[in-house]
Amino acid sequence: MDGKPTVWCQQHDRETLEPAPARAFELSSYCSQESAAIVELLMKLPKPDARIKQAVHGAMQWFDTYKLTGLRYERSWRQGERTTRLVEDP
Repeated sequence: MDGKPTVWCQQHDRETLEPAPARAFELSSYCSQESAAIVELLMKLPKPDARIKQAVHGAMQWFDTYKLTGLRYERSWRQGERTTRLVEDP
């Protein structure tokens, strides 16, 4: 965002590097779960250079800015059907 590293997207436009849609059912989106895994990997590097540190700090700032609080992600199976929802949870 604005030329600063943040988190990774599901798909990126090849020219602008902005979030881009993929298949018809895949909207453009930032991927928090995958980004968290990448950040964790980067943080385990023994001697990260300035670019790696900038990527980690940018992602952590993005996570802090866009975090959701007071909610819980809940998945369940009922009668053979998967249900996914956000539930209020202080």
